[in-house]
Amino acid sequence: MGSDVIIALISVGLGWGLSHLTEVIKSNSKKKELKLALISEIKDISFFLDKSSFYCDEFVDELNRGESIFRLTPAKVKTLVYDNYYHEIYISYNQIERINISLIYSKVDEFNKAIENYNPNNCKREYVNIYRLILTIKEMTNHFLEKPSISFSNSIENKKKLTAYINRISASELT
Repeated sequence: MGSDVIIALISVGLGWGLSHLTEVIKSNSKKKELKLALISEIKDISFFLDKSSFYCDEFVDELNRGESIFRLTPAKVKTLVYDNYYHEIYISYNQIERINISLIYSKVDEFNKAIENYNPNNCKREYVNIYRLILTIKEMTNHFLEKPSISFSNSIENKKKLTAYINRISASELT
């Protein structure tokens, strides 16, 4: 083989290698951006639920003051990154992280359904359920942001908060 052929083969191989390397770098960069976007969305969910718990607290305060019942319910949580891009980064998480993420978003879905199906005729029960979901999701998001590779566990603190909330609503049976 002539030196021209060898140079041409090396050039083709080098071009192919650089092209492949560029694609790998782009793919990894996109995965990194999507993972950061998912973390940001989880932080936003936590922030949003802080605001949503305000509505639950207002409801109880007005109920305890004997005022007209505060009927504004929290808005549904948007999950755009999870819904549209999670499948692209699914494999980049370990099994426990994937399970934790799935649990967070299944509870967010449950929260959204509770808001969607809110029945003002059973407002006390509805607000207890909404508040329960807020506490659960907040605990899950905080846990995931601090220790993403450790499985969720039940929190005694949130059970105490939920019990206190139920007691604030009324000592009578929920209707």
